[in-house]
Amino acid sequence: MDAVDDPHQVGAAEGARWLAAADSLAANLSTLGAPAVPHWYRVGDACLALHASDPSFLERFSVLFGACRVDVPEEGHPTVEGRVVRPSRGGGPALVTAGGPALPDPAGFVEALFGDDGLSRTKVSNGWTGFAFRGDERSRLAVRGNDFLVSADGPWRYIAGAVLVHRAMGAQPDVMFVHAAAVRIRGAGVLFVGSRGTGKTTIAVGLAARGHALLSDEVGAIRFDGPAIVSFPRAAGVRPGPRGSAAAAVLDRPGHPVERFADGSTKTLVPLEDVGPTVPLGDPVPLEHVVVLDGRAEHPRFTALDPTPRNARYLAPVKSMPFSPGSASKTMRLITLASKVHWHRLRAGTPDETLTAIEQRFGNA
Repeated sequence: MDAVDDPHQVGAAEGARWLAAADSLAANLSTLGAPAVPHWYRVGDACLALHASDPSFLERFSVLFGACRVDVPEEGHPTVEGRVVRPSRGGGPALVTAGGPALPDPAGFVEALFGDDGLSRTKVSNGWTGFAFRGDERSRLAVRGNDFLVSADGPWRYIAGAVLVHRAMGAQPDVMFVHAAAVRIRGAGVLFVGSRGTGKTTIAVGLAARGHALLSDEVGAIRFDGPAIVSFPRAAGVRPGPRGSAAAAVLDRPGHPVERFADGSTKTLVPLEDVGPTVPLGDPVPLEHVVVLDGRAEHPRFTALDPTPRNARYLAPVKSMPFSPGSASKTMRLITLASKVHWHRLRAGTPDETLTAIEQRFGNA
């Protein structure tokens, strides 16, 4: 094969040209109108003012965050302006602009959010840092300051939505977002933490189907004051696998959209209100228990953990948190919080048996 015909070299050349044109592309897109009246979404203790007119983007965003929609923002809470513009005809790239303070490291922010999706840096041109997806040398995304330029043939809707929601997360000085599922069990907030695949969502959805309020399925919003959990009712993303019988009756209904990822895995997206009871946006639930999911056993087994600052290592902040103002202070407050709650370790058994054991454990909460 001649060097000029090498698809990697051709793709790299196309990507370099796209990145070099980022200035003019962004300038042209910035002249396009976006709705003056935004869609308002509550993200923890912040409000996202979303100015976007692309129907496909709004549809996907609504599937994920429709339960977070509010009519008007509440006073006293941070507001983040988000703008998504794209040509109405003929496709073309999208320009995503996130309001708020300038990101100190925009390229690092992108790598933190999308590195696991196979996105990596390519080149820098005119202050724009380019990125390409694994197996495709063309630059699919470019970032400069608070502007994100995404090519139409990449997963631009996913990238645009994630950027804006994470910017809203980072705008809250008194709330930390961690990888966790959250449920209210008899008035007490319970966080379920653990590595990917340990069953956080499966357990939370199973408890919700049994009548316990589901606060979030994979991102827990911890308000330091209290401490408390704030409802963040994005749609639950449930991977294939065993689930409780009550949850199966809900999850196996036809019609739920399926999200596919770069690694070939899938998640079924289910609105939280379809699973079980929810908590009104903004209502705090006292954070009293954290359950560390630690593998599986023939039968579920709980052990108590001593409350200690070292347990903060189990409360893994979402990847954008280090890029938010005051992140160091939040980390210290999270360490302090780890001594104020009850800690438990759980090895899960069969789904229904595990759910029953959890209800019995917190029956007097």
